[in-house]
Amino acid sequence: MKLKHIKKLFVIFLMIADCSFGAYCSWFGGNSTGPDNWAIANNWACGIVPNSTYTANISTNGSSPVISSNVGTAQGIYMSPYFASDSVELTIDGGTINIAQNIYIATVGSGTANVTVTNGGSLIALGSGYGNLNLNGSGKGNLIIIDGTVEVKSVIISAGHSIVIGNNGNLIIQSDAVNLINDYIQNGLIAAYQGQGSVKVIYENGKTYVNLQGIVQGESYLFADIDGNNQVNIIDLAFLASEWLLTDPGISQTRMPWIDARMYNGGALNNETINKAINGIGGVKRTLLLGAGIWEVNNSLTIPLNINLKFEHGAILNVNATCIVNINGSLDASANQIFSGSGQVKLNPLIQSAYPQWWGTPGSGDDTAICQAALDSGVRNIYFPSAVYNIDADGTGDQSAGLKLPSDVNVAFEEGSKLKVIPNSSTVYSVITITGKNNISLSGACIEGDRNFHTGTTGEWGFGISISNSQNITIKDVNVYDCWGDGIYICSVSDRVTVRDSIFNHNRRNGCSIISAKNVLFENCVFSNSDGTSPYKGVDIEPNYESDILQNIVFNNCRSYNNLAKGFSPAFDGALINPVSITFSNCSSDGDGTGFGIDAGPRNTLGTITFRDCTSTNAVENGFSCIAANINTVIDGLYIVNPGQRNDSRPQFSSGFVVWIDSSRSNLWCGNIHASNVNVQSSDGKAEYALYLNNEASGGTTTFRDIDIQMTTNMINAKRLYKGTGPYADYCTITFTDNPVYNSTASVSSGNMYKYISQRLTNQGASGPVTFNFNSASASSFDSTYLIDNLNGNGIILNFSGYNLMPGNRSTYSSSQQGSYLKIRADGVNYYIIESVGTWQ
Repeated sequence: MKLKHIKKLFVIFLMIADCSFGAYCSWFGGNSTGPDNWAIANNWACGIVPNSTYTANISTNGSSPVISSNVGTAQGIYMSPYFASDSVELTIDGGTINIAQNIYIATVGSGTANVTVTNGGSLIALGSGYGNLNLNGSGKGNLIIIDGTVEVKSVIISAGHSIVIGNNGNLIIQSDAVNLINDYIQNGLIAAYQGQGSVKVIYENGKTYVNLQGIVQGESYLFADIDGNNQVNIIDLAFLASEWLLTDPGISQTRMPWIDARMYNGGALNNETINKAINGIGGVKRTLLLGAGIWEVNNSLTIPLNINLKFEHGAILNVNATCIVNINGSLDASANQIFSGSGQVKLNPLIQSAYPQWWGTPGSGDDTAICQAALDSGVRNIYFPSAVYNIDADGTGDQSAGLKLPSDVNVAFEEGSKLKVIPNSSTVYSVITITGKNNISLSGACIEGDRNFHTGTTGEWGFGISISNSQNITIKDVNVYDCWGDGIYICSVSDRVTVRDSIFNHNRRNGCSIISAKNVLFENCVFSNSDGTSPYKGVDIEPNYESDILQNIVFNNCRSYNNLAKGFSPAFDGALINPVSITFSNCSSDGDGTGFGIDAGPRNTLGTITFRDCTSTNAVENGFSCIAANINTVIDGLYIVNPGQRNDSRPQFSSGFVVWIDSSRSNLWCGNIHASNVNVQSSDGKAEYALYLNNEASGGTTTFRDIDIQMTTNMINAKRLYKGTGPYADYCTITFTDNPVYNSTASVSSGNMYKYISQRLTNQGASGPVTFNFNSASASSFDSTYLIDNLNGNGIILNFSGYNLMPGNRSTYSSSQQGSYLKIRADGVNYYIIESVGTWQ
């Protein structure tokens, strides 16, 4: 069968398959040529020019149909390149073709079919029940709209086909096809002709406009050719130029092509206008400008990802109640108000920064709402420019007050900015609250509490920063002062909290309170001038319940000064279920009531509290104190300088290192202290003792046990140690590693022998025998060592007064031999000779 007959059969098949059952007229071409050869009848197999009852089938190689000045009509168009080698063309070069039914471009066959519209030509398919533009067949179909218009009711494009649009080309679809067209654009099925620009999509008055200008036909625009290749809207160019001239550092200059929203919807300042502008932009990247004025948002509004929303100075979105504005793209605005109203604004987390100033001007009233709006906006980076932000922190009994930080944010404050508490009478408040949140960075905040202007008189829980049940929190360079309670408060097993380079000053209760937490690090921080209500500490680590957790709490290179009570101190009067691990490393205290201490516990609890390379200077009372506590305490490096600055004659309040059971205690044991490299220096003579141990409790079973302290001091022999009667158990070893020597020229009573524990006692300078009277081996001398050295021939006498010296069960022991030497130790029952040189009897 000849190829010509095969093609005829194919045409008959198409006619049946089309379901229109109209007549087909196939283009043969070649009989007549010229710019309007479409209109020459003998170029068509049917012998007439197609009309509204004939479908034009263009399926042959050779000269192609062209319509230049005439108006043609056809029932439909089939561009049918049957074989892969076929390439068929239709050119509408200034003319018009009106189609009653549908347009098919390469929907059958395997070749290539091109329809080109240029020089103002038009291809129209708007028939009732028809109007489909189909580029979805087995061939390769291309619609090329260089200069002119194609208007249809619907468009279908599949892979392998395309529509390309030139600077003056327009595709108009009589329906809302914005999403469909944007999908085609994203997939490369609709594109700009020869890279002339990018395709825009606008929906207006029931039609979708697809072109390179982003305009609706009939709107007023001023176009110009500025480089010989592309036309631009001079209005857009003017706005672009103005952006380059702006010097406001708060404005991000995107250099993206501009669309002024006021060019739509008659320029009305409302959400409808913005939506129409968005539809006009389509899926391409553009900057959408909102001009100065109040833009009313009465329905929820979404700005897509591809749009950079730019606010001209003075432009404000007034978001009415129940409405939500979602800005998914980028945003350009200075740090001035751009939002108002009681509705919500949700921003793209990747927007560079959000500012409270976008919601209002701070400093003239209550700024809590504008600050919270920025925090709740969804932006990851919240920036507070230099200003005073007045914060309503009043918790009225609820700790979760003030500014509530969300998860996954970085909150930064410019130098000169301040959060200032609006004075209140509440017993509880928080300026910054982090509750049940994760992954927060807070830096540069200056927080001023209302301590000097508080209108109430009770309570102690007004916090600068409150962290509860939160994880991965980083705080840096904050300054919190004058709060009614604590500078910072951490509770409810918060985890991975890091605070660096921060100051907590003159807060009424504590600079820092940790109630229940793990993996906490404070580094290079200062805690100072805490006074007003107990416990008056720089750092107070104090659980509320036995189930609270204190694990891996570390203070490194931190400083405290002038706190009324202690600088650094864990405290809890009872046992905890979970093991404790707390470390103070390279920390210093200056002028605190007591530098470091363990205050009333925790007791009977597993774990360790460690002090490493810490320094206490000029403590009002003690350099270190342990009051009725027995958690394992390890000290490796503690330098205490000039304690006892109050000049208190009570040694428990005026010594270097104190282990004390006060009179209010009963039925407990105190100790479990293992200290080395402790150095107590007193150059002003105000300290009563370098080391003070005493049990003032009466009755019960209170006792000292498990104490091992190695110390050096410059204090005189008689002020090195006060060791009360105890009782003592297990071990209580006091060692002065600087090997002190006490040259006694007179006898020493049993009441004073404890002062010379771990010292070398001699009779150097004595004119006669010297007697050392030892007290009970189970009292203050328990687990104590004495070194007795006879340096002259006048003799030394040891008197045990009923507490015997072993071996030999002696009550006295003496030597008159110069150079004789004796080392003895008490075990709680008797004294034992550890080492002996020379003659003793």
